[in-house]
Amino acid sequence: MLKTLASWIRSPIFPDDADKTRSAYLLNVMLNTFLLILPALFINSLLGGRLPTPRRLTTQTILVVSWLIVLGLQFIIRKGDVKAAGIALVSIGFAGTTIMGQSAHRQFHSIFLRSSWPG
Repeated sequence: MLKTLASWIRSPIFPDDADKTRSAYLLNVMLNTFLLILPALFINSLLGGRLPTPRRLTTQTILVVSWLIVLGLQFIIRKGDVKAAGIALVSIGFAGTTIMGQSAHRQFHSIFLRSSWPG
């Protein structure tokens, strides 16, 4: 069991391509970090209780889907397609950052407009 877990945490080695091995190592570090952080965030959303129920459910669904995507990217790295996994991770990160920024921008303007108008 521990050997299976260690093999999932360990970065894949490609003996014929040192650059691919280095890229896989860096990508593996990022994905392992996400594999640890996302369940912690999920538990926090379960125990936090500050968000309304529909928003909490949406957050939990996004966290579960994100965790499954990270597992899929781990699988893609193990198959040897490090470049595709790296492109996918950067694209997903960019899209997620854009969506979060847009949501924060909308929230800021709704608070600003509500507080600046009299009445």
